[in-house]
Amino acid sequence: MTAARRRLESRQRIAAMSPEELEQMRAQGLEQFKEDVSEAPGALAQGLGNFARFLTEDPERTVKLGGLFTDAGGIAEAFGYYPDPFNEGEFLPSALQQAKEGDYLGAGLTSLGAIPLVGIFARGLKGARLVEGAYKYEKFGDSSVKLDADPFGDENTLLINELTATEFRKGYGKGIMKDLIEQAEEQGKKLTLFPQQLEGITGGMDDEALVSFYKSLGFKTRFAPTDDTPYDSLPDFNKYLIYEPKTVKATPTMSEAEYNAAIGAARNDKALQQKLIAEKNEFYPKKDKKKKEKTPEKTARQIAEAASEGTEHQIGNVRKRSMGGGSDQQAEAFGFDGGDFKAQSPYQKSPNLTRYSTAATRALVKMKKPGQNISGDALLNRLELSVMNEDRSGIRALIEEMGGLDDPNFIGADGKGATITYDQFVKRLIDFGPKRNVIRHSSPDYANLQELSYISPDSFDAASDGQFTLTPVRARSYGTDSDDAGGFVHHRFANLHVHDKNIQAKTPVGEKAQVSTSHRHYTDMSGEIENVFEGSNNAEIIAHSRGGLYVLNNSPVVSDNGFLTLNFDEFQVDGMSKLSKARTVASPQKLLKEKSDLQMKMTDYSYNAGELGNKAVERFVAVDDPYTKEFSNIFSFYKTDAGDEGEKIADMLAMDAFIDDLGKPGQGVPTNPYSTQVDARKFWEKNFHTFFNKPEYDPSNPKFLAKYLQSKEGQEAFESHFNSSFAGLRDRGDFGGYKKFGERLAEYAKGYEQRNATGTSVIESISKIIADDSGKTNRFRNLAFENGNIDPLKEQAMEYTNTANELETLLAEGTGGSNIIDRAYIQSVDKFGDTITKLQGITENRRAASDFINKAVDERTGLVNQKIKDFQTYSRSMANIDADFAKKNKQNLKTLKSLANRLQEIEARNDYDGVAGKLRNTKTSKLIKDIVKSFENGTDLYKSKASDINIGDISPFDVSYELSQGQDYVLALLLDADFSSELGLRQFDRADLNITDVDIRKNRFGTNLRPGRADSIQIRAPGDEGKFSFTSGPAEELNTQRELLQDIQFGLRSLFGADYENISKALRADTKLANENLTIRELSDKQSDLSMQRAMTIAAEQEKNPEFSEELVNQITSGGRRSMYDLPFDSVKDSIGQVVQGDLANTFDGYLMQHLTPQPRTLTADDLLEPTTNDELVEALPMGVPKFITIPTAGKTMQTRGKSFDDPGGFAFQDSGRDDAIKAFMEDNPDLVTIRKDLTETATRQNQDLPKEYQNKDVVLEINEDVRRQYARAFAEANNTLLEQYKQEALAKNFASVEAYIGQFDNTEMAEILREEAMRVFKRNNLDGETYVRYAKGGEVNLHKGIGAMAREVL
Repeated sequence: MTAARRRLESRQRIAAMSPEELEQMRAQGLEQFKEDVSEAPGALAQGLGNFARFLTEDPERTVKLGGLFTDAGGIAEAFGYYPDPFNEGEFLPSALQQAKEGDYLGAGLTSLGAIPLVGIFARGLKGARLVEGAYKYEKFGDSSVKLDADPFGDENTLLINELTATEFRKGYGKGIMKDLIEQAEEQGKKLTLFPQQLEGITGGMDDEALVSFYKSLGFKTRFAPTDDTPYDSLPDFNKYLIYEPKTVKATPTMSEAEYNAAIGAARNDKALQQKLIAEKNEFYPKKDKKKKEKTPEKTARQIAEAASEGTEHQIGNVRKRSMGGGSDQQAEAFGFDGGDFKAQSPYQKSPNLTRYSTAATRALVKMKKPGQNISGDALLNRLELSVMNEDRSGIRALIEEMGGLDDPNFIGADGKGATITYDQFVKRLIDFGPKRNVIRHSSPDYANLQELSYISPDSFDAASDGQFTLTPVRARSYGTDSDDAGGFVHHRFANLHVHDKNIQAKTPVGEKAQVSTSHRHYTDMSGEIENVFEGSNNAEIIAHSRGGLYVLNNSPVVSDNGFLTLNFDEFQVDGMSKLSKARTVASPQKLLKEKSDLQMKMTDYSYNAGELGNKAVERFVAVDDPYTKEFSNIFSFYKTDAGDEGEKIADMLAMDAFIDDLGKPGQGVPTNPYSTQVDARKFWEKNFHTFFNKPEYDPSNPKFLAKYLQSKEGQEAFESHFNSSFAGLRDRGDFGGYKKFGERLAEYAKGYEQRNATGTSVIESISKIIADDSGKTNRFRNLAFENGNIDPLKEQAMEYTNTANELETLLAEGTGGSNIIDRAYIQSVDKFGDTITKLQGITENRRAASDFINKAVDERTGLVNQKIKDFQTYSRSMANIDADFAKKNKQNLKTLKSLANRLQEIEARNDYDGVAGKLRNTKTSKLIKDIVKSFENGTDLYKSKASDINIGDISPFDVSYELSQGQDYVLALLLDADFSSELGLRQFDRADLNITDVDIRKNRFGTNLRPGRADSIQIRAPGDEGKFSFTSGPAEELNTQRELLQDIQFGLRSLFGADYENISKALRADTKLANENLTIRELSDKQSDLSMQRAMTIAAEQEKNPEFSEELVNQITSGGRRSMYDLPFDSVKDSIGQVVQGDLANTFDGYLMQHLTPQPRTLTADDLLEPTTNDELVEALPMGVPKFITIPTAGKTMQTRGKSFDDPGGFAFQDSGRDDAIKAFMEDNPDLVTIRKDLTETATRQNQDLPKEYQNKDVVLEINEDVRRQYARAFAEANNTLLEQYKQEALAKNFASVEAYIGQFDNTEMAEILREEAMRVFKRNNLDGETYVRYAKGGEVNLHKGIGAMAREVL
């Protein structure tokens, strides 16, 4: 009989038991169950233990739980206390025992509902480990989840009891939920939860936000309420959510009539009734109930319109003769001052068409608005903006300024009583946030230097040059190379991209922290730009692009030819590479946050590259042929770091290129002298040629491969084919210490020679691939990647490398980098502005005290230096009078030297007490020798502290230090101490000339005679009153020291003469010279007081704000620290994308017609829609509306600039950034342009040398015909309006013709006047003519990644 059959029989038997017997069985079973669990190991104990804890904590509901979902037999069976019907006195095995035996499918367990617990817990959760009752996920920062039995008794449902994210905004909670859902789908389990935030958790979502989050993952209300009771007033069971796997289709257990009867019978059990109602509505929905119509989703353009700002001031055309600076340069025609001021519409009043949106405004517009008011913090959680975008948009700063971060009614829908509505907040944010614009800069000298080498139509060869040509079209409004109208006419322009952070500092310190760092090309224009931005000192030129006016010809589509084309051939973000290195290392308070952000970015880029690699390998191995098998075999003998085959992709690509470059047997010598095959052939000749036998080069020879791969030449050859872009993502795998796959190849080669199976297999696979004579190259690349395109992989690898470099800089430099001036930095400076100002005042006072001390010391040492000079003059005079004077003086100096040498012997002793210690510490012997030297040579003895001219031998620090300590300087002691007795030794030892015999006899020696002095040297009283001695030595030795110092004193007084007393007095601690109010000691005490005051000020601020620090003060106040303007770009790719969007918007702001000046005749729209004629090209009077906008690939720009393709730098991101920008621009501005997919290769003279990855990567945008006509109408009407005005003015001023009148003006200025008038007309005729630009990356609304935690709820 089967186990299932035995259980069935036992259930029938137990049905006759009384309720009392059943309750006794349950109690006994529970105890047995708990005992079993205590003996269970690992995950199994956890699974059953959670269920046991639930039953133990709520025994009253245990019976109710059993009644809800199982019979008494199921309970008893799970507890292991069910009587075996065929063995008297024995019981069936418990759930634990069944689990131990692998029997998860017993009938009792199934009915009990323990299967989900045992089934999932026993096998564990993927990627998680069990720690103290919770499953922790290392990949999600040790975030955890706890699971329990379903509180409503559904045997196929698990309760998600606690979900705890260790960090907010990291996606940890969401990642765990996705893992749980994935496993629930696999096992057909349901998941239920009660959305409630844990007590004590701050920074997470509120309850309603949690509901929205879980519903976004597929959860739905488990027991829907039957009325419109507000959410906060609903009973708890109506708040439960449930996730039902798509693989499980629920089936009704009753008919609709049976459900109606059961609902009526359950009128006294509200929970059961609601459960039955929900089930009935699910299985038998009301057919006549109309579904609520969904609010149609906004289009991209509608989102852009709601999220965008209109620039208050249009920055128009700038004409500059050159950018190098010069007195004759000036900026002219700097834009116009507004639109049509008479119009009623704000759109028509505004001066331009371009509207910018930020990541924050787009996220706000897209966000699904909650039904209740929320706090500013909850709003930020929902928007999920990066730290950088929060800072740049100013959204967090604005919320904090409005006091809304913790206000639960900060923001809400209109009429909900919130502090501010969503619409109002968007407008406020636009006003508060940064500003952007683009300046069209006419005729910049440097722009011509970067023009691509376009092929002329006459020499065009369609077979080799490309698909179409671009010919320069010169326009007088683009400027000439001289002030004379007859000068060479230009066709090039530059666009200057201007950014205003719009940060208003609130303190003088914050104001001072602002920095102007426009690129050096434009520093002479900064004032004008600031004036346009209402005097802002934040307006900076952050990027520029270059282009020109051309005519397109030789297109395979004949109707394309002859039309004007605007061509942008370079995009440059000034300072982005330096900023990338300095970013995140500037401010200490950002260090940890930015480090974490960078690590997350690296993880994302690494993951993305890994996924691309996995797909490539999957695509490759799906091809079943000998080549793929042999190539795969080369990489089959090791595992990667993460275990994914895709991580091998970089080395696979290198191997692909390496094999190709080795060539084939019988193949001739390569024509490329840089091919590594050249060295391989030399290696072949060196190792396989003999005098009698010179076999032909055969790279497929396994013996050759084995030797070559172990050699230096072979290793270098393989590495040369490794794409440097992939260096950061290169897998190191389980190479046993080898860090490169090339080194592993050397091991394989060595193994081949030793007949190792693995090494033999790898070398023979390489040999077979080389021997294959199919003639195909790049076989792996072409099979693994669609069309052999590895650009997406390179892009992720480059982003990873750039981010890794940023992180490396961060870790290496810490806070030693540059100050990056962004909103957060200025706010930090402002926040601590008052404290910093106070500290600066303290520092200034300390510096002033220090200056006074230096000055006082210099005056004292100057007396000595002057005396030496005077002595030289005196000596020369005396030599003429007294022949013996020089001799006596020389002898005196010689004697002093000798005495100094004796002093030096005393100093050399290891005696640190008494006179000997004082001599040693003050280097008295050296001082005397320096004095002698100065008197001999007539040079200064002391250097100056205040002067840069320092020719003395002794630093004034020694003088300054001793006087600051309240001690008489050693020279004063030598000159004035009473060495006739031991009193002089006491004065010298204590550096105090004020000590007298009386002080000693009255036993005052232990007390400092000056306030604040401490006596560290003791003397003992002698046996009789008249004598005393020092403990530092016997009396005889002290007497020797006294006599020596007395002799030195005599020699010094002889040198200084009668002035010795003045010098001695000046070098005493209590002396004030003329005009001195304080002694040096008193000044030093003030310095100490100020230092203490500074330390106390910093400590007080730190107590209020822990992020405040000495490092922060030094960073902000350090004048030597370099400051950098924070560019509003997340990455190099993002910067290119924003610049391209700005250029396109500027084009449609009327600058596509900058070549047109007011004409002396009337125009029609048709006049401006025709192709350009040869006459126009010659006369430099092109008039038509351009039909195309072209943006060549970065590869061609690199050719022009001489940039290496092996090290593309930022150019590696230009094409992908351009393509993303065009996609975003077309989404926000539909029907403006169309991408011409048939035109992808502009003809240049260097096309033939262009690498494959840059071929056919040019973009041609065709301006839609109705758009061209709208501009043609506007410019024609504007021209005709101005023509009438100019006719009247020409007549009034007696000009021969209107043409002569117009011709007197600057063409650039006239083009701007025409554009201004034309755009007014355009707006009048096109009420939806705005052009929208996405400023800053992002804007998609994703719920807050760090979701906090959900409260544990048991029934």
